[in-house]
Amino acid sequence: MTALRRFSVRRTSSFGISAAFEGVSETGRTGKSDIHDFCIYGDVEAVRNCIKRSKEDINIRASALHNNSPLHVACEHNHVEVVKLLIKKKAFTDAVNDFGNSPLHVACEKGYINIVRELLRKPIELNHPNKYNQTPLHVRLFLFL
Repeated sequence: MTALRRFSVRRTSSFGISAAFEGVSETGRTGKSDIHDFCIYGDVEAVRNCIKRSKEDINIRASALHNNSPLHVACEHNHVEVVKLLIKKKAFTDAVNDFGNSPLHVACEKGYINIVRELLRKPIELNHPNKYNQTPLHVRLFLFL
């Protein structure tokens, strides 16, 4: 953890990382920020606190995670409540990572129907191709070949 990542443990969730923020959160030596970590583990309260207290950009990219946004990460780990929160807080649903994948590509690839439903509640580009010229539907269908 960098010197800028200061937090105190409020309670321990089943993932052991719930926190109450006291300071600034930035991308450190790991190439990802606290909000990415909380999205990985699906800790909705920690994500909410991270957004509220540190004013962290919810669209920040993680170089260690192929420039995935927190929304990409929450979609990849099937955390529906975190996805709902990030969308409510205006996360970019059409953001793309190093592979040109949007959060919809990620959810389709994993087969997470509830995540796909949440993403489709807002206007979203359905036919955006990734760098391999695959749309989210292509990504899903490719798994059946």
